[in-house]
Amino acid sequence: METTLTFNDFIALGALMLPLYGAIFMAFRALRADMNQRFADAQRANDQAHAHIGENIKSLERQIEGGLNRVHMQLAAVTPRAAADTGPPDAA
Repeated sequence: METTLTFNDFIALGALMLPLYGAIFMAFRALRADMNQRFADAQRANDQAHAHIGENIKSLERQIEGGLNRVHMQLAAVTPRAAADTGPPDAA
């Protein structure tokens, strides 16, 4: 038994497959849009995290500088050499 497709059979088969291809295409398009949105959300969260890191570093720098100033003041109260100095050792 030999099966051959005539031109009309081929066109009919294509007509049946076309909606399936369209549905697959639309599903991939929706998936891509969802992936792009998720990527944009992740990028926005990443940018916000980096902004907070910079603020935290600046805050830590201020706290360290304040702590070093307090240590210098305590040393100045205890040692005459430190009292004669005008500022912290690393101040230039």
